Amino acid sequence: MKQFLFVLLLGGLTSSGLMAQGQSLQVQNDLGRYGDAGRALSPAEVSALTEKIEEKVNLLTNYLAAIADKRQDPELRNQAVSQAVGLFLDESQVVEVSSLNRESIERFPVRIYFRRLYALPYRDVSLTFYNVSTLSALEKRPDGRWSATATIFQRFEGTTEEGLKYIDRTVKVIEILVEREKVRIGNVTTYLPAVRLGNIRVKETKL
Repeated sequence: MKQFLFVLLLGGLTSSGLMAQGQSLQVQNDLGRYGDAGRALSPAEVSALTEKIEEKVNLLTNYLAAIADKRQDPELRNQAVSQAVGLFLDESQVVEVSSLNRESIERFPVRIYFRRLYALPYRDVSLTFYNVSTLSALEKRPDGRWSATATIFQRFEGTTEEGLKYIDRTVKVIEILVEREKVRIGNVTTYLPAVRLGNIRVKETKL
């Protein structure tokens, strides 16, 4: 399983690199004030937030695939569970689960959902994402925070010990919330945007 490392580049080697760094830091500083009353997001801020959201959704889909894959090392799968839970607002967020074998939709808190995905009663499990994720426009909430939704397209294939297969394709919608996170950089305290995932609901399940 790939390890996901985030590296903050603090310096540039050329004047153009320093200029780009300064522009990036300015956008980050502006984003830190995105919750200020009456303040709209600039195009650069929208682009930066959209990129952060896309990164978070891509992390989730990678973790989902790793957790489901019984060929992966159990320790790495367990690490993926913890890392996936950390993407959410808190552990009370709910993931909906559907099946072609029943009409009802089940709902589980995120950690329980990931543990169930880990322990599915199949010999082999393949979880892939077959379309590009789509992202809604950012909307400002009454509390000043920004929110959006991301749509993912999931293909599930499970094979039993007897060789029987269950396959479905599910469209899921992820709630996204952007919070202000207080951070300290050197001697300066500032606020930066923190993208958190919320509830995940089932939109459609089919063959």
